[in-house]
Amino acid sequence: MDPNLRTPYTYQYNLSIQHELPDNLVLQTAYVGTASHKLTALMDVNPFDPKTLGGTPHRIQNEVAGNTDKSFGFLEEFRNTSDASYNGLQISVTKPLSPTRFLGNTYFTLAYTYAHNIDNASGFRETSSTVPFFQPHIFRASSDIDLRHVFAFSGGWDLPFNRGPEKLVKGWSLYPIITYRTGYPLSVTADLSTSQSVPGPSGAGDASLVNANLVGPIQYFDPHLQQTFGAAKGLFLFNPKAFDNSSPTPPYGTAARNLLRGPHRANMDFALAKATPVYGERVNVEFRAEAFNIFNHTQFRSVGTNPDSTTFGQVTSAYDPRILQFGLHIKF
Repeated sequence: MDPNLRTPYTYQYNLSIQHELPDNLVLQTAYVGTASHKLTALMDVNPFDPKTLGGTPHRIQNEVAGNTDKSFGFLEEFRNTSDASYNGLQISVTKPLSPTRFLGNTYFTLAYTYAHNIDNASGFRETSSTVPFFQPHIFRASSDIDLRHVFAFSGGWDLPFNRGPEKLVKGWSLYPIITYRTGYPLSVTADLSTSQSVPGPSGAGDASLVNANLVGPIQYFDPHLQQTFGAAKGLFLFNPKAFDNSSPTPPYGTAARNLLRGPHRANMDFALAKATPVYGERVNVEFRAEAFNIFNHTQFRSVGTNPDSTTFGQVTSAYDPRILQFGLHIKF
């Protein structure tokens, strides 16, 4: 832990405009921004001294302390060494619970966000939570949690059934939730390991931070369809031949951090509910049938980003298939 560690801070600013539309609709457009400073990340505070690479490499800590014991290795320290920014356009159309002609009572929110989240380290002990000692901002790029496009729709519909036995036909409601987002950023590492005796491509002894080289155009594929590259056959998201980690270009390879985008995700959840009074207004019973991923659509989760792995470039896991759930609530 850095003994001089300070509290990170964030500036938040936004401007929104609301406009009432016909049929009881409300349109809201907003700009939302944040600027974060002195965020925490890990840094090797005992790197190799590049000035000594012509002779016997040694680490800065040993040089400063006059210590000739080479058992000193890398020392990761928790430091204020990261900054971040977020800028987003948020648009929504909202209809509060109100009657709709021929349909009965309905309400919904339709929302879209176009945004960009940028930093030079994301989170603690995450994929990119460590920065180089001599160039702490060299990995500044889209954040690990950057989602460029997000669409969401949610609402409710009280079905206007009124013919037949009252306790049977009344009290039915539908609740859909539809979401879509683009993929999370991905980095292609060089799959090198940090060693206390090897300076690595950067000369600072931080080989585990090195990315592969970008040697060709990036091509994306539909992961639902099989592709073949040499002896590898599988559900590829991108062309693995675009990257090479055999000899990364100093200091940290030519493939920038978070250069790729993972699979997008589209999902629909759905609920059907029936509310029935059983003792005036004092006791009500609600039956709910809920479906998550109702269309059982394959939603890919992870992608292999290690060039030395047999699954490099391929999707390796998926979110849950369709899940059905039933519940009975007694309210009193």
